[in-house]
Amino acid sequence: MSKSDSMLHFERNTRRIFVKDGLIDMMLGIFLVLMAIWIVNRYMIFHLVWLIAAQVIIEAIRRKIIYPRVGYVKFRHETLLPFVLVFASIAIIAALAGIIAVIAGLLQSPLRHNTQHIIILATVIYVPIILGAFAYHHKAYRWIAYGILIALLMLFGMLTNSATIPYLFTITGVIITAAGAMIFIRFLRDHQPAGKEVSHDPAD
Repeated sequence: MSKSDSMLHFERNTRRIFVKDGLIDMMLGIFLVLMAIWIVNRYMIFHLVWLIAAQVIIEAIRRKIIYPRVGYVKFRHETLLPFVLVFASIAIIAALAGIIAVIAGLLQSPLRHNTQHIIILATVIYVPIILGAFAYHHKAYRWIAYGILIALLMLFGMLTNSATIPYLFTITGVIITAAGAMIFIRFLRDHQPAGKEVSHDPAD
C-alpha cells in the first residue's frame, strides 16, 4: 500500500470514529426541528445560522472532550465542506426536479402544474440516497434509517398537506437528537481519556 493510500485509509477510519460520537446525529436532529419552523414560518435563516453554529459547537466539544480520548486530526478542506454539500445538494435536487417535471409533462400528469410537489418529490428521492451513501462510507448504518424516515415524512406531507407535519418533524428531530445524545454518552464511556480504564460493569 502506497503512502497516499495509507493516509487515505487512515483519514477514512478517523472520520468513521468521529461519526460514532453522535454529535452529527444531534446536529441533524436539531436541523429537523428547525425544518418544522421553516414549514410554519418560512424562516430559512435559522438553517443557515445553524450550519455555522453547529460546526463551531461540535468542534468545541470535540476539542474539549473527544480529542483527549481519540487524538486530534486536522482534515483537509474541512471548513467549507458543509457549505459545498449544501449547494451541491440544492443543485442535484434542482436537476432531479427538472427531470421529474419533464417526465410529468410527457405523461400529462397533474403533477406538472405543482412546482412545490415536484421539488418535494425530488428531495424525497435525494435524501435517502445521500444519507445512504454517508452511512455506507462511514459504516454508520443508522443514517439509512434517518434518510428513509425523513423521506417518508416529506412524502406524507406532500400527499396529505397535513397540518401535523411540523409536529412530526419536531418529534423526529427530538428523537434523533436524543439518539445522538445516547450514542455520545456511550462513546464517552467506551473511549476513556488516557490513563483511565474502560469498565463495562453495569454496577459502575
